Amino acid sequence: MSPAPPADRPLSPELVQHYRDVVRIHADDPVIGACPVCLRSRCRDWRYAREALISAGEFAAGPEDADAEPR
Repeated sequence: MSPAPPADRPLSPELVQHYRDVVRIHADDPVIGACPVCLRSRCRDWRYAREALISAGEFAAGPEDADAEPR
């Protein structure tokens, strides 16, 4: 994937929804402790989509993001 969009460039609503879907789909499964798609904890797709949402001011962090640094 390419670098996340710059913060001064807003994301379209469709792209925001896409990135939210990617974050949801690639979120670590607590049973296996990794992304159920990639089988890696905090996989590349999850990190990219999350960073894009954060950069655009569209990411609402939850309690699971207390340690927000990618692994």
